[in-house]
Amino acid sequence: MYNLFVKLHPELTKIVKYEFYLKFFKENFALKFGRPQVDVCGQCEELTTKLKDSNLNDNAKRVAAAELMVHKRRAKIFYSKLKEVTDLCREREDVGGIVFDYIQNMPLPVIPVQEMFYYRQLWLYGFEIHDLKNNTGHFYTYHEGQAAKGPNEVCTFINDYVQKMPAEIQELHIFSDGCPGQNRNNTVIRYLLALAASKRFRKIYHYFPLRGHSFLPCDRDFGCLKRVIRKHDRISSRRL
Repeated sequence: MYNLFVKLHPELTKIVKYEFYLKFFKENFALKFGRPQVDVCGQCEELTTKLKDSNLNDNAKRVAAAELMVHKRRAKIFYSKLKEVTDLCREREDVGGIVFDYIQNMPLPVIPVQEMFYYRQLWLYGFEIHDLKNNTGHFYTYHEGQAAKGPNEVCTFINDYVQKMPAEIQELHIFSDGCPGQNRNNTVIRYLLALAASKRFRKIYHYFPLRGHSFLPCDRDFGCLKRVIRKHDRISSRRL
């Protein structure tokens, strides 16, 4: 942009330096250059598209704007609850909170050979439980030949983790997405009921976000892990 400015106003080249142009631009123009959006909520995208549609009348746009506002407020409730529970976990010793999710399937082996694109590789599964009290993540990894990615595996990992939690934690808050094949189903509900009946916890709460608004602390951990993986061009089962 500075080069275009110099071409348009060559007489100001010695007066307006790049540093001054950059400072003036930042202070007087609220323009932001961000990355392209990914994993956008379907309903948000639909309503936003309606608002930008020039063929839509004003009444329909007002309805779409109201629906979008209500939808975003409902989505914000989940994140407000997540922040509230996080603060509560760090203030009280008897309250614990966990967030869990599966990372995207990872292929094995990873080698820079062209023919690997056509081969059927082994999928490596990764399940993380993020502890809100101490802000740490715990990973369970296994390949597709050992087990599936269903509710039985989810309950197994949660059970292994909660049994290692301090005994003074009597109130457990759980956050996860609403995937019916893994988290939001009869198997997980019955497991949590059995956990409460065993008197391990006095209260158990399970929270689900709106579809498309499920960015969790696990996703931040997954991003850190993927950045490390991208630095290696060769990964095999011997290195795990």
